[in-house]
Amino acid sequence: MTNRVYKTALALVLGFGVAACSSLSGKDDILTGDREPIRPSEGFAGVIPAEVSGSAEIRIPRARAFSSWSHRGSDIDHVQDHAELAETVSLAWSTPIGLGNDRKHRITAEPVADRGRIFTLDSSGTVSALNPEGAVLWQADLSPNNDASEASGGGLAVDGDTLYVTSAFGSLVALDVETGSTRWSQDLDASGVTAPTVAGGIVYVVGGDSRAWAINTGTGRINWTVSGVPSDQSLLGGGSPAVGRSLAIFPFANGDVKAVFRRGGFSRWDASVSGKREGFAVSQISEIATDPVIDSGRVYVGNHSGRITAINSTTGARIWTAQQGAAGAILPVGRNDLFTISDQNQLLRLSAKDGSVIWSKQLPMFLNEAEKKRADIVVHYGPILAGGRLIVASSDGELRQFSLVDGSQLPSISVSGGAASNPIVVDEVLYVLTAKGELAAFR
Repeated sequence: MTNRVYKTALALVLGFGVAACSSLSGKDDILTGDREPIRPSEGFAGVIPAEVSGSAEIRIPRARAFSSWSHRGSDIDHVQDHAELAETVSLAWSTPIGLGNDRKHRITAEPVADRGRIFTLDSSGTVSALNPEGAVLWQADLSPNNDASEASGGGLAVDGDTLYVTSAFGSLVALDVETGSTRWSQDLDASGVTAPTVAGGIVYVVGGDSRAWAINTGTGRINWTVSGVPSDQSLLGGGSPAVGRSLAIFPFANGDVKAVFRRGGFSRWDASVSGKREGFAVSQISEIATDPVIDSGRVYVGNHSGRITAINSTTGARIWTAQQGAAGAILPVGRNDLFTISDQNQLLRLSAKDGSVIWSKQLPMFLNEAEKKRADIVVHYGPILAGGRLIVASSDGELRQFSLVDGSQLPSISVSGGAASNPIVVDEVLYVLTAKGELAAFR
């Protein structure tokens, strides 16, 4: 035994000696075989991923006039219908609503609208109500003691005569839509609260500590809570709950999705969106990046690290998983098609049957395409379906429009300062928040 160990050690020493002599002699041993990159040669690591060309007929639902856009994705199930919008629109007005994006603050709330008012939340906790002509009707500062803060984020939902606001200060506040006065406030004891969803007298929210809340709309009291698994990594302004006929669907920062009965909070099923793109730092964030979408007996969810999943809404069984992530909303159109913006900044048309890609179109990835100056990534918001076309609002100052059939790009529209929120369409007017802290209206 001792002799065998000695021989092994001697062989290792001799091996190292040979390697050292080779190095000292100035000659390097060149290994044979194929060279393989240690990082994937696609997306943010290097080469832009290839587009997929394709064309397929699609049955687009008839457009209707939206008089309300009450939640993210327009409604409590986050399924956005086809909104009426003129074939050509231009800037009608732009009104400051507070602080925009800067080094320490980010706008995360898309506008909501109802009863002839558009509501916004800036990046520092100021809520504004505007009329369709762009006049500010009232403003409410939700920051603690009206002090300046580095906290950023939150969301909006409107239901009847009450506007519900989550803020980075860890609170849910109910405001009167007419005056902006506070009806009640509930401390959620967690920062980074996502946008609320309101249905049947209950406000559903998910806090930054991966705890889901059901709160009474009349009193602000807690009906029940559901705990998820906390995560060390999360996105600013993650997915908000979706509510169906009997279930509430909660997305969590660790990639889990929980379905509970919307009244009592009892668990119905749990699922997980797992998988990631190897070699990408952003793939370490497993948080559900999109609002869950409840449509035709399915729940569609996506993460920011390379996966979109279709789940049976009744049982929680996985139907399919696509090797694509979702950085924007998942938009079902008809029963056969899904549209989204991927984690690699591609606008995708997917088959609702199996998640396969019908076509993909590359959107800009960097504000400066020079290889050594790729510091600022372009953020794309949407897509939404309006006026028979897909519309994507982007932080590089463009409202891009695309054909649903083959993804061909239509004329784009300039947005001064760049977009900072998903666009919405109400009464045939498109609204989008800009990075300068303005609400811009296009009609």
